[in-house]
Amino acid sequence: MNTVRIAMIGVGSIGGIYLKNIRDMFREIELIGVCDLVREKAEKAKARADCERAALSVK
Repeated sequence: MNTVRIAMIGVGSIGGIYLKNIRDMFREIELIGVCDLVREKAEKAKARADCERAALSVK
C-alpha cells in the first residue's frame, strides 16, 4: 500500500481529534507537518503527532 504524506493546516481545539485519528486510524497516511497561526499550538501539535515540521504559514 502506498503512503500518502500530508500536512495539517489549523491545529486548534478540534485539530487534536483529527491529529489523533490520523495517527491512530489511518496507517496509509504519514503526517509530515502541521501549521497554525499560533506558534505554541503548532509546536505542541508537532510534538503530539511526532511529525517533521511546525509552521506558522503555508507560504
